[in-house]
Amino acid sequence: MLIFSDFRIHLFGDLVSPANFATADYHDLGFDDVLDQDLAANDTTVPADDFAAAATSEAAPAGDVVDPWGGSETPIDLTDFTPSGIDYAGDCSHPFEFPRHHRKDEMSQDRSNDATTRRSFLQATATLAVAGNAVLSGCDDTPESEPATWPKMTYRKLGRTGWNASRLIFGCGASLMFRRKDELLSVAFDAGINVFDVGYRGYYRDAEENMAAFLKKVRDDIFLISKARAPLEIEPDAIVTPQQAREAARGWSSRLDDSLRELRVDRVNAYYLMASHNPSLIASEEIYRAFQDAKQAGKVQHLGLSTHRNAEKVLLKAAETGWYDLAMIAITPAGWYDWESKSVLAGSKPMKDLQPLLESVRKTGMGLVGMKAARHISGRIFLPWGNPDAFDGHYDKKYLAEALSPFQRSYAYVLGHGLDVVNADIGNFAHLQENVLAATFSTKYFA
Repeated sequence: MLIFSDFRIHLFGDLVSPANFATADYHDLGFDDVLDQDLAANDTTVPADDFAAAATSEAAPAGDVVDPWGGSETPIDLTDFTPSGIDYAGDCSHPFEFPRHHRKDEMSQDRSNDATTRRSFLQATATLAVAGNAVLSGCDDTPESEPATWPKMTYRKLGRTGWNASRLIFGCGASLMFRRKDELLSVAFDAGINVFDVGYRGYYRDAEENMAAFLKKVRDDIFLISKARAPLEIEPDAIVTPQQAREAARGWSSRLDDSLRELRVDRVNAYYLMASHNPSLIASEEIYRAFQDAKQAGKVQHLGLSTHRNAEKVLLKAAETGWYDLAMIAITPAGWYDWESKSVLAGSKPMKDLQPLLESVRKTGMGLVGMKAARHISGRIFLPWGNPDAFDGHYDKKYLAEALSPFQRSYAYVLGHGLDVVNADIGNFAHLQENVLAATFSTKYFA
């Protein structure tokens, strides 16, 4: 069972405390995979009150079981649950910060509209609660130094978008799910980050709404990306029917309108087909027509995609169409990241051997954005913990001798081996500063 007690979490009798959590170096905790199966099946989200109440330090008295369904303390098997999605290069262990105003008695609101399963909720709250413990372990929430004293951000043309992009993208999805972080966003902007990535409410809850105030100040000076899933469940190699493609395109397009309202802007620079793993859908005329309609209406300039699965086929198909200006791919120094195992894809070539493929795609004019560069070394949230040395066999002695954390080393490496930029959801100033250092170091080292 999952019990929140005195800022600790008991999982089947095993204690996960701030101390042993910090030693696990779980910098790469993320939301992208938290409800991968349940979101796909239900196309829904866990209620905000349920998430926040479970995650906050005020969630329940010591020993009280947090159960928004009010049922018995039935143990839930969480051993196969392996969330991921956010890469951090910080020496601080918390990617999330949580609001403290939600109470257990608030969790009964709007249950009639909740399609999320009991299992998926408990999985998600377990993830967020562990992240919450890291908050309590003590990470300074103010920058240690002024951005003006940090290394100068480096830039690269982002494919045929023509945008001179900071090599580090600020991923806003998980960071802004529960509250605004205007100061953190502003410091990132002052540090030279000029690309910000977010996603639709159905996956990232309040992130777009919480970004709106910041956008009001900087909108014309940044490249803004949003993304959404197409509401279609299909296997990677299945062939999409015209009817399926029409419905998928209609839903995906509608979610763009929702995002514009949340962000309080009239346009985004790029809109991704999120969680793209099916080449047939990627190449469908219906998806492209929906994008063209949105572009003609002034809602978006560039089409992109993001993928955690079937990445090589997805990239090749996207390049073949000539429609996609950006692709965000899950890749590590050891090769493709595998959605199913939450590690390196079995049989994958290492990234240095994937460079010819990546370069061939870039030559078509598509900008390549990396994600999950450090996910594998962080490990699983339950058992086993991560292996910070997992990628060391892919580095030479000179590179290993550089004064970098394993997470910085991973970021810098992928930037130096075929990617234009890397996306990291950044939860605090420590992560921001270390990620900036990794991005700027890469350009210098691999020049």
